[in-house]
Amino acid sequence: MELLIPFVSFPVLHGKVMHKVGVVSMGVGGLKLTEYLKEQLRLRNLHVSSLYTVHSLKENLCYVAFDYESELKKDNTKASYKVASEGFFTLEKERFQTGEILF
Repeated sequence: MELLIPFVSFPVLHGKVMHKVGVVSMGVGGLKLTEYLKEQLRLRNLHVSSLYTVHSLKENLCYVAFDYESELKKDNTKASYKVASEGFFTLEKERFQTGEILF
């Protein structure tokens, strides 16, 4: 089970939180990343039957790139993972593009 913790930013002025000014809440968590990866796989015509499978792929293959532009230029970003009930899956650029929605 994934725990979703929304990112909330409060402006602080002279050590006091300014609740009424500029509060931003972003509903991005693990489930959003999993859904995004599922959409990326669907665009590549890789249809995955369960969200658990996509979650396993995300947990085992995806990462956040230190330098996104240099990762895009790399020739080989492929990696494979075997999900017990579904077989082997190979991800390419989705491996580091999934985490980019956090930024």
